[in-house]
Amino acid sequence: NQSSGATVRRTLSLLGNSVARSNNYGTAAALLRSLRARFPTVHFHTTSFADGVKGGFEPEHLLHCGVRSYQSADMILVQFSHLGHTNATRALLASLQALPHRPLVMAIQHCQLGQVAFDVAGDNSNNTSTAARDGLEEELREREAQFNRVTRTFAHRPQRARLARYMSTTYRTDRELLAGLQVPAVDSCRLLDAVLRGGCAPKMSLETLAEQMFSNRNDRGHWFKDTLHQAPPYSHLQGLVAARALLQHPSTIREGAAGGLHEPHREAGGRTPPRARGGFCLLAGSNLQDVIVENRGWRDMVGGAGGDKKWMQADAVGARLLLQVSSNQRLQQVMLEYYQHDSLLMGMLKATVMVSVTKRQQSTFLPTNTVIIDGHCIDCVANQGFYRMVVLSNTVSQPVEDPWSGMRIMIELLVVPRQDSGKNASFSIVSVIGDPV
Repeated sequence: NQSSGATVRRTLSLLGNSVARSNNYGTAAALLRSLRARFPTVHFHTTSFADGVKGGFEPEHLLHCGVRSYQSADMILVQFSHLGHTNATRALLASLQALPHRPLVMAIQHCQLGQVAFDVAGDNSNNTSTAARDGLEEELREREAQFNRVTRTFAHRPQRARLARYMSTTYRTDRELLAGLQVPAVDSCRLLDAVLRGGCAPKMSLETLAEQMFSNRNDRGHWFKDTLHQAPPYSHLQGLVAARALLQHPSTIREGAAGGLHEPHREAGGRTPPRARGGFCLLAGSNLQDVIVENRGWRDMVGGAGGDKKWMQADAVGARLLLQVSSNQRLQQVMLEYYQHDSLLMGMLKATVMVSVTKRQQSTFLPTNTVIIDGHCIDCVANQGFYRMVVLSNTVSQPVEDPWSGMRIMIELLVVPRQDSGKNASFSIVSVIGDPV
């Protein structure tokens, strides 16, 4: 325990993508201001937010390739645009909860404007009168009409039924994930719905909500309403509600603890060391270059919204990249992280995984799986790009005469013609990952 009069320190880490970075990490900053006001004797400081926040990336990237400084934090805020669409977020949150020093872990369940428009957080049960249901249906029709006016520049927006289903599914899977792991969380859709209905200010229209709570974006000289990223008031509200959720969580306030705040369980000698996950993460612009045995038509790129993203890009059908990786571990999966966008000229990729088979001291590469990957995204937020993870092969092992000799994996990445006869041929990759059993 901290001795009387000693400075009480707590560290906050932030894990997320571009919604966490919005407004100069606005949600985390608002949370910190609230905590400092509530616990004036505690010195709050942060790890480098840039280490744990990578715009456009999903939780899988952080789980397999991220900087591990967050594993020593006392409080960890998780803020991605979408949490529950793969098992990686569950694994990430569970690993944070299982850290020996038991940090406080909470999440921001983000909400897009489209999710408010389709009332994904509303109570649409039959426990209301017919008049009330009719009134709600009229209100939702008006919400959708306003949403269509706000997004009128989105030429590639999916059809209404598919968009509504996507918005509802992403909300539901996020809620189920957080509830199942009992992670305290901010439900941003309920928050925005309360703002829309006048729960904390005069009632406003969806168009006014879009103007006040969502940012504007310039894409190749064209300004449009960004229906994903927060304007400053939205980030501020998320941070205030996050502070309230933390203060209401029973693990936060500890009577007798230093500063009155949750005291992590520290082992003698200081902070909990990061735990190695094993496997491999090969990053474009870094160690991926070490495993290239043939390159025809791929080049290294640097840029993105923050100017620091690195990727490899091909722009013509027939571009081929051949990688050879060695591993001393049996792998559960080999995965490729690639870029998807709804309106850029994205092409298609054929990825083949081959594993070396050794017989009588001679090795031969045999294909184990082939995957066709589309760089065009039909369900992405309009005019937004995201990095996705695709499994190239499951349960990769090698029958060898000497089990200690290691396993060699060959991965061929070939840009192929689009199946829909489109001429788009651009494809970008950021990492190749081996996930150990």
